[in-house]
Amino acid sequence: MAAAALGALYLNARFEAATVLFLYSIAEYFEGYIEDRARRTVEKLSKFMPDQARIVADGAEKIVRVNEVEPNMTLLVRPGERIPLDGTLLMVSHMLIKPSSQGNRCLCLRNSMIACMRAH
Repeated sequence: MAAAALGALYLNARFEAATVLFLYSIAEYFEGYIEDRARRTVEKLSKFMPDQARIVADGAEKIVRVNEVEPNMTLLVRPGERIPLDGTLLMVSHMLIKPSSQGNRCLCLRNSMIACMRAH
């Protein structure tokens, strides 16, 4: 920025030197504004990350802290829970309300879903 402005002044182009300084100042302002906004957005999103994960180990469910989960552990995500880590989906089971043969509806949970996934 300074080199461009000094070069324009050396060539006796004062308006161009002032324009370069002005445009660089605007660019610096917007860069700082965008950085602050991105930082705040990431901080807001990090509040939604769960700090615990439900794992399946030796046939039993355990709740552990997210930083204790190792690669290739099997995670279990129950209805209403957030997915704690990245992973590969192994299985999804869900139950829907269906009419029975007698015309009554069975008492299953609607749109409930259990996901089983392998942590990366």
